[in-house]
Amino acid sequence: MVSGGRRTLTSAFADLVVSRQGFQSYELPEIFAAPEDEGENDAARDLVRLEAEHLSRMFANGRLNSFVRPLGGGEVTAIAPELWEIDDSLPRFATGALNLEHWADYSADPTHRVFVDVQQFDSWLANLKPLGPLSNRQIEEIVDPHLRAVRSVARRSLDPEIEHADRPMKRDMQRASAPLGVGPEFLTVQEVS
Repeated sequence: MVSGGRRTLTSAFADLVVSRQGFQSYELPEIFAAPEDEGENDAARDLVRLEAEHLSRMFANGRLNSFVRPLGGGEVTAIAPELWEIDDSLPRFATGALNLEHWADYSADPTHRVFVDVQQFDSWLANLKPLGPLSNRQIEEIVDPHLRAVRSVARRSLDPEIEHADRPMKRDMQRASAPLGVGPEFLTVQEVS
């Protein structure tokens, strides 16, 4: 279904999931409908949910444009980015529709089909970095949120472009000795190559 250089949200989302997670588009309805099992079903749904949240953030931040058209046809209008500030975006991606009057209520009967700009979406999708295996550093940060926070603070304190409102706190943090292995990661020339 195409509407003036736009494609349906479900079609665009299927392309995102296929390219990033390796699920085929025909598997998505099964993933959405699968019962909770604290196993494969939940893992697949969580991966799909992460992609839905990522794409929702792109719409909410205005980096990607989205549009609606009344079900059955009519005029296409832009969706304001704030209409993407929803707690659970997965139902919207599963149906590709929303109720424009009750946009935050995914259980409301849909009134409009959602579209994305083809060229803008394809350009964004082409520029996404592929998901690869996690580095040991990334795994450490996932397992230990404190370590992630310390590394984040260390990166910010080393960046002269970042202004901190609380200067005394910044001075105290710089005086404190950082734990071994905390701070920017240095790569060898071979690793960079």
